[in-house]
Amino acid sequence: MATLTSPASRLLEHLRNFGQQTALISQREVPLTYAELADQAEKFAKSLGTGRKLVMLAGQNEISAIVAYLGALVGGHTVLLVPDSAANSDSDLTQIYNPDVIVSALSDNQWEILVRHPDSVHELHPDLALCLSTSGSTGSPKLVRLSYENLVSNASAIAEYLSITDADRAITTLPMYYCYGLSVIHSHLNRGAGLLVTNDSVVDRSFWQFFADNDGTSFAGVPYTFDLLDKAGFEQMELPTLRYITQAGGRLAPEKVRNYAAMGARAGWDFFVMYGATEATARMAYLPPDLAEAHPECIGVPIPGGSFRIEPMEGLEDGAGELVYYGPNVMMGYAQSPDDLANGRDVHELRTGDIARITDSGLYEVVGRSARFIKLFGLRIDLQRIESVLAADGITACCAGTDEKLVVAVEGRANTPAILDKVAETAHLPKHAIDVCAVAKMPRLGSGKPDYPAIRALAATSAPAAKATGVRELFATVLRVPAAEVTDASTFVALGGDSLSFVTMSARLEKLLGHLPEDWHQRTVAELEASRREPKGIFRTVETGIVLRALAILFIVISHTGVIHIEGGAHFLLAASGYYFARFVLTDKSRVERVKHSVMTILRIAVPCVLWIVFVRATLGTYSFTNALFVNRIFGPVNLLTLRIWYVEVLVDVLIAAAVVIAIPAIDRLERRKPFQLATVLALLLLSTRLIPFDSLPHPDLHGFQTVHQWTLFSVFAAFFFAFGWVAAKATTTGQRLLVSAMVLVSMIGYFDPRYVAIARTYECAIFILLLIWVPRMRLPGFLVPITTTIANASLFIFLMHWQVFEVMPHTNPFTLAPGMNLIAIVLSIVVGILVYEGWNRFSSGVEPRLKALWQRSTSRIPVAS
Repeated sequence: MATLTSPASRLLEHLRNFGQQTALISQREVPLTYAELADQAEKFAKSLGTGRKLVMLAGQNEISAIVAYLGALVGGHTVLLVPDSAANSDSDLTQIYNPDVIVSALSDNQWEILVRHPDSVHELHPDLALCLSTSGSTGSPKLVRLSYENLVSNASAIAEYLSITDADRAITTLPMYYCYGLSVIHSHLNRGAGLLVTNDSVVDRSFWQFFADNDGTSFAGVPYTFDLLDKAGFEQMELPTLRYITQAGGRLAPEKVRNYAAMGARAGWDFFVMYGATEATARMAYLPPDLAEAHPECIGVPIPGGSFRIEPMEGLEDGAGELVYYGPNVMMGYAQSPDDLANGRDVHELRTGDIARITDSGLYEVVGRSARFIKLFGLRIDLQRIESVLAADGITACCAGTDEKLVVAVEGRANTPAILDKVAETAHLPKHAIDVCAVAKMPRLGSGKPDYPAIRALAATSAPAAKATGVRELFATVLRVPAAEVTDASTFVALGGDSLSFVTMSARLEKLLGHLPEDWHQRTVAELEASRREPKGIFRTVETGIVLRALAILFIVISHTGVIHIEGGAHFLLAASGYYFARFVLTDKSRVERVKHSVMTILRIAVPCVLWIVFVRATLGTYSFTNALFVNRIFGPVNLLTLRIWYVEVLVDVLIAAAVVIAIPAIDRLERRKPFQLATVLALLLLSTRLIPFDSLPHPDLHGFQTVHQWTLFSVFAAFFFAFGWVAAKATTTGQRLLVSAMVLVSMIGYFDPRYVAIARTYECAIFILLLIWVPRMRLPGFLVPITTTIANASLFIFLMHWQVFEVMPHTNPFTLAPGMNLIAIVLSIVVGILVYEGWNRFSSGVEPRLKALWQRSTSRIPVAS
């Protein structure tokens, strides 16, 4: 195809130039050399007769389909490449475009040719070589018109930046009717490379056996492919001939980009993140592999021969604007009817509809979308087309969505199952990716236009689908989300899990699965379901953080009874909070979603605390109203009673501060690019408070608390434990963990003044944090697991309740329990805390979903690009 510039006949010459070099290998069909491929293509071209025709071709991953495709091009025909299901006389595309020939039922190097018009009924532009639906299939009759120049230029550019040679062999992972899958074929034929042609999935053992037996060197994937690769245990595979992997078809989570780039660096293959569209024949940009780990959120640089410009848009900051592409691979234009097939080039630049910016490193980063399209499963979905299809059936509907979900709002009473079927068929999407929500009145703006952000928010309150089972049911129950939102691709993190729900989820998941997989919080529902096994032995796996939370709250209660001083538990709980904040809030979600997640986490902690403090103030008069506002250390009064709950105040305040920090766009972007480095800097900044003379601060063992100012400083001082947890969660390499460990050990020296606090407190805090860093899971006897997780779950409530339990116990003086009361006080504190937690949990499970929906609606107008 290197010489396929305008006359289609040059294609044969190009193929024959590679002679006996292997071109196509299949599991079921006879392999073909380039010379044989040229002969087969010429033979097929002759079977189509003379005169240019519009040839509809079923684009399966079969040798015979590739032969037919090349043969149609050799004959100078215009190819309309479609899924197998559309290559028939009854399909919508057939009814609209009236192809002259339909080629289908391709197998064993055989094809069925239906000649509908011996002489073409179309006027076809001389340059028109190929017509494709945008990004594979959108449910829209709009086609992309591509010229011979488009095909050649893009194939050459891709082959250049991937350094494809005739020694390469790529395996087909995507259908050839999808522009990404077709670009793999084009770019390899461009260089005389081989293609391993298969319809098997990357989760099939036969796929990898075929790849290994034939020395495969590369494969392509859309985001969902990488979920399947994780499920298939790709990281453990031995693939010595693998040279590179490419990814496109939608945004891959930066963390996953980083992981695969690092994986490739270890195993000796490259990971190319790419950006493109059917309108650009396939590719517009790529991220050089050596930059993927450092800049996983970027699409990279333009392909050879192409260029970008960013057109400013009103309301956008930081140099963001619509991304516009120039290059020889830009389509001739769209076709919406057969008459458009006669048109020449009417497009000279491609307005992508994506909002982008140039980073400080000179790379392009897409930060949002401006057009009425979403991209799911690598397919660009035309929302307007879906609305039009439903309108034709008399259904008033408005569509919105994200790259994870399509939401269809239907006005009035509606047969939602039937509408779901219609939308799934029109958009070629699985039903679990669609939410159909019936509304009494369509959400609209003051201008009368549909309020699309509000429509997106409807998914949070949609009626649940049929009751899920297993992992899906567990996720829906524990995370308090509609069952319809939990799909096979859902993860604990993506569904808004936090440190509170983490404890319950891990314990119940371990019981359900028979074990607790590593990084379970990042694994999909499908992966977790697939990992079920019968538990062996008497021991069960428990997250270390859960065990340490339970121990910390026990140490706090025991120390406060005066039985024995095992102190520092509250400081560790602050570190654990920072650890879980970094794991569950600082994910690859948008900045807006991160802030929403932070606010929900703060509310889950603050609301029960406020209610309890107000209740205690009203009944016992112990606390101040400044305690309820979490500002007692700032405004006073400070005394032994009001300072009892300093830990709760510091925790809420530091979570608010963290939410404010990540709400700043520049810091949010920096955190995504340099998560460990940013966390380390924040920890060091807070650690610098150690420069304040320690004698100027109060000490927990003193009965005289001098000034409010001192306790304000103490709060800032204690906050670096939260920062240590944050940086520990972002430490992913051994070197980073060693650095964090050293920081912890050094910072503890002299932190607790031995004049007032037992030195063991220093060691306890350090040991707990080091365990959190280095020991991700522990094994406990099975009977201890429910006890441990219950105590860890209720730790916040135990902390709040134990002071009031102590108040009702007999005392020998205002600060010491009567003899023999210590053990009773400890047991009562734990039991009361657990009971109150269980009651609150049942109450909040009914309130929280409505609160989430209200929050979603109230923030739905925040721009995606922010």
